[in-house]
Amino acid sequence: MRHLLIGTDGTPGGRAAVDEGLALALALEASVTFVAVHPRVSSVPAPYYQRRLTEHLAAASATVDAALVEADRLGVDADSEIAEGDPPVELLRLAERHGADMIVVGSRGLGALAGSLLGSVSRWLVTHADVPVLVVKERRPA
Repeated sequence: MRHLLIGTDGTPGGRAAVDEGLALALALEASVTFVAVHPRVSSVPAPYYQRRLTEHLAAASATVDAALVEADRLGVDADSEIAEGDPPVELLRLAERHGADMIVVGSRGLGALAGSLLGSVSRWLVTHADVPVLVVKERRPA
C-alpha cells in the first residue's frame, strides 16, 4: 500500500481514524490524503447562506489542518482536501481520484440523524468501495 485516504470530521471517531491511519501509513511508508466533507448548504435564505458555508469550511479546515500537523510531526507525507456533499460518496470519489489503496474512517461521526444513522458512512463505504476500508472505533478510557 502506497497511499491511504483518511476521512475525518473532527469527532472522536474521526480523530481515531487519523491516529490509526497515520500509524498504518508510518508502518507502510505510505502517503496520506486527509479528507473532510461538509454538507451542502441548501434551503437557507441568502443572508444566512454565506455564514453557514463559512462555518462549515472553517470547521473542515481546522480538522484537516490538525491532521496535517500530526502527519508532519510523525514524518508522514500528507496532503488534504475539503469536499462538499454526501460524505461517503465524496470520500469514495476522492479515493478513486487519488488512487488510494485503502480508505480509513471512524465508526461514528456527525450525521443529520446521528442517533439512527451512526456508522452509516462506514457501512456505505464498506459496501461500495473497490479498495479495503478500515473502520476505526473510537478508543474509550478504561
